[in-house]
Amino acid sequence: MFETGGCASLLIQIAELNAIIQDYQGEPGLLPSKLEEYSSCLKQLVAQKDGLLAQDGTPIEVAVEMLRRIDEGDNPDAFTSAVFRSSLAANQACKGKVEAVRDLRTAVHARFKTAFPEEMQRYDRLRQRTADPNVA
Repeated sequence: MFETGGCASLLIQIAELNAIIQDYQGEPGLLPSKLEEYSSCLKQLVAQKDGLLAQDGTPIEVAVEMLRRIDEGDNPDAFTSAVFRSSLAANQACKGKVEAVRDLRTAVHARFKTAFPEEMQRYDRLRQRTADPNVA
């Protein structure tokens, strides 16, 4: 399982490196040793990334767009809310298209019934025998 201490350790390493680089006076060995610690911490974190699993055992997936927004300083909840709203709008648009196709089918069926009554009776009988009861 993934250890959150690895992330905390990495953040501490970054802060220490930042402080060393800011005040670097050319001391031999200090910067290279801190870079080596940072490198080993990164390797441990990469090794642990495959252990990121949800409670049901599936890998955790994070939207790249959400990570980009977090990097820009946005709130992850605001991103999730925006994705939800856009999905809801797309769902409503799709629902409208499905209803339009159903209305078209009903209108065509009614017109065919008046134009071709015998053929439509045969069609309706055939459809009743072969139709799935779950399909409207």
